[in-house]
This record gives sequence, structure tokens and C-alpha cells, in this order.
Amino acid sequence: MTGTVDLKDGLFLLNRNTLLSGGSAGGRTAKTRPPFFSVEVPPISEWMMDIAVKGDRFIRVRTPAADGTLSLDMKLQGKLKEPFATGRLEFDEGNLYFPFSSFTVDYGIAELPIGDPFTPMVELIGTSQRFGYDITVEVTGSAYDPQVTFSSSPPLSSEQIMLMVVAGENPEGMFDYTGVERVSKLGTYLSKGLFSSGEENDSFFNRLSVESGKNLSKQGKETMEIEYRIDDRFQLVGEYDEYDFWNAGLRWRILKRKVLEPEPEAATE
Repeated sequence: MTGTVDLKDGLFLLNRNTLLSGGSAGGRTAKTRPPFFSVEVPPISEWMMDIAVKGDRFIRVRTPAADGTLSLDMKLQGKLKEPFATGRLEFDEGNLYFPFSSFTVDYGIAELPIGDPFTPMVELIGTSQRFGYDITVEVTGSAYDPQVTFSSSPPLSSEQIMLMVVAGENPEGMFDYTGVERVSKLGTYLSKGLFSSGEENDSFFNRLSVESGKNLSKQGKETMEIEYRIDDRFQLVGEYDEYDFWNAGLRWRILKRKVLEPEPEAATE
């Protein structure tokens, strides 16, 4: 079996069935490791594959831990009963979510290397702002055992940053959540995607994003940014700024930046 598969218009959700089943990270059988399928009916099970699988911004991810748009460039090979894939999955854009902070993905890939195609390797860098600190998160290593590293400017220890993004603690003690506010934020984070049915849903709540705590206002309150996406070009925006004022407006994206590949130089004699 040879050829090319061009993937389009995909959606990945974390739904209630995924949570109840405990996920698939612990499995190592042909059906529970990449590429997550196996054909066991002979003689089809002995058929060989050499198929290119590609997808340009082909899937949208919507889970409690992350969302974004991804592209794929892989090869599917081996027998149908024991298939393996090599190549990479790239974040074109996306966000990582912690209970008290969200990170914009600046660079992110998941790769199935030729030497070990059954263990996805990840490399991801995300940035955020929290209480006036510029924070960077770096995720590296195996997808089954990822290593997460935090850094910040001005510098803080990894423990201080972890408490900031997971528990909402201000390292300078200038702001603190009440018990009710902490429970509310944690409940909102844990319930994201919990009741998704697995179907695409472009509802009001999927178009709305709220981010708070990038800075503290003059009165010691969290700043807030609210965005409602009308479509890919227009967004309604509002903010509570550092000077304790509410502002609102309409954002219009005129151009979308696209990196162009350099044209090959003409051969000269």
C-alpha cells in the first residue's frame, strides 16, 4: 500500500469517555501506541505500507490542558498488524493552560523518531505574563514522562513560579485570593472539556476567552483581558487595566503574516 493521505478539518476534544477510561498513556500494545491501530485479519494483516500522511493546519485541539491548531508530516510504514509512524506534529498556534495562568505556545513539536517510533518525543516552549513577571515554560522529553521547566524575568525559583501558576500565589505577597476564589478558579480549570460530547461546538463559550492577572492595578487588583471572537478577522475586546479603568473596543486583523520560503537562486556558470 503506497500513496499520500492529505488530512483536513479535524477536531480533537478531551471528553468524558477519555477521562473515565483513564487515557491511553499506559498502554503499549499495537492499538494503544502510535499510530494507535492494528489490522489483525489475515491475509490483510501481512500487507506492507509506505504511505505519506500530511496535514497543513488540519486539526484543532480543545482540551483542558491545551488548545491550538496543528500540522502533520509523517510516514506510515510496516505491516498492517504492526504499523509504525515516523515524522512530526507541529503547533502552528496554541496555548497551554494551568489553573492560574495560560501560556502562548511559541514553539511546539511532537516527534516519532526513526530509532524509537513508538515513543513520542516532545519539545515545547510557551510564554506568559503573571503579576508583572515574564514567565517561560519548557516541556521536553518523552510524552509518557515529560520534563517541565519554568523560568522568569525578573528571576524567580521554579518553586515560586509553580506556586504562581498552579496555586495563584504572588511571590511578593502583594495579592492573595480568597478561599472561594481559589476553589472557583480550580473548578473552572478542572471542568474545562469535562462535559464535551466529542462533537465540534462553536458556541458562545468557545468564542470567549478571559485572561486575568498579567499585572496588578494601582488598587492591587488583577488586570483582566476579555476577547470575544466574531470570526477570524474581528474580535470584541475589553480590559481592566493597570490604572483601574475599563476599556472596550473592536479589533480588526487586516493582514495575516505568512513566512515565505526563499526562492532558489538561479544557477550560474
